[in-house]
Amino acid sequence: MAILNSMKRFDLELRVLLALVVVNGVAEASIVPLLPSIRDDLGMTSVQAGLVLSATTIATLVIAMPVGVAANRFGTRVPLVIAAGLIPIALLGQALAASLPLLIGARLLFGLSFGIIWVIAPARAAAAGRGASGTGSMIAASGLGWLIGPVVAGGVADVAGWRIASLVLAVCALPLVPLIARYAEPRRTGERLERVRLGAALGLVRRHRAIAGAALVSALLGVVGGVSGLLLPLALAGNGLSAGGIGLVFGISAAVWIAAAALVGRLRASAVHLRGVGVAVAVLAGAWLLPAFGLSTFALLAFLLVSTGCRSAINALNFAVCVRASSGDSAPAVVGVMNLAWAVTALSTPLLAGLADGSAGVRTAFALTGLAAAAVAVLLLAPRGSPVSEPVTS
Repeated sequence: MAILNSMKRFDLELRVLLALVVVNGVAEASIVPLLPSIRDDLGMTSVQAGLVLSATTIATLVIAMPVGVAANRFGTRVPLVIAAGLIPIALLGQALAASLPLLIGARLLFGLSFGIIWVIAPARAAAAGRGASGTGSMIAASGLGWLIGPVVAGGVADVAGWRIASLVLAVCALPLVPLIARYAEPRRTGERLERVRLGAALGLVRRHRAIAGAALVSALLGVVGGVSGLLLPLALAGNGLSAGGIGLVFGISAAVWIAAAALVGRLRASAVHLRGVGVAVAVLAGAWLLPAFGLSTFALLAFLLVSTGCRSAINALNFAVCVRASSGDSAPAVVGVMNLAWAVTALSTPLLAGLADGSAGVRTAFALTGLAAAAVAVLLLAPRGSPVSEPVTS
């Protein structure tokens, strides 16, 4: 109720963006409870199941920069309509997939939608002076999708099977398409986006401290998400938690994600800066040391809750800092660079984390990730001569 009440304070464009992010989160998270049944039905190996999950990241890696540059040149309405339309198409393809290649193809389509949304939505959510209030609401909306998706998909699958669950979600996502088509673009006179080429967008990352820091943090978020997404469920299962127990734990963490993003949305504009991101990253680094010293269930739960809250806050703050630094003109292209950095590390780190063997190896992987986060925090908190909120001039 608190999220719905807070949405009333925002304009219609933001509400529509939040609806798109929620549906995207539902579609993304719904694969988690369905994957074991899909694996058994299609006779997949664990490696092939992992490839299905990686398809979203692969598509994001491909689409992030092109869609960011195109949105800056041609506007955001058409890409968002395409993204909304790809969600039900991908879910329908998933429901009808009779082989692994077809299933991966469906997930690649969803990945294209995911990439478009997470390039454009943060830039639009932070626009029009919303800043962290917009990005905080957006991150909270993604958490709401992750809270709803596994519950709905798992419940329908228990009754009617994973294909029917995918079909139901596809039908539920259809009304989003005309909604986005009508309201995706704000009706403001005189608003024009700067035409930004790929080289210019990468140049902004090199020249501007706040944008460079935001891209670095995005890469770190890919690392922590990839490592924890693989090792944490395995460690919890090794301690005797059932699949239902692990699902409950992650459901609680989704609630923490929503709460942290909502708190960031209440921050004043003066509190949204790169050093604030650095403080949150420092806390995140400390949380990663908990499982490094021991893999007890209590330590893992404490790690999950603290790190989830930090990741949510970092995401909301990081997008707001980046959009403000770009003055909004080049925001879609710059956010595309951020997503590219995230996708590279999110795709590679699970493979590296999979090399961790035994309790000592898992603790070492957690420790190394914590040290990487600490190094990023030091870079963000180190004194600099130029202000982090310095706008980009063109």
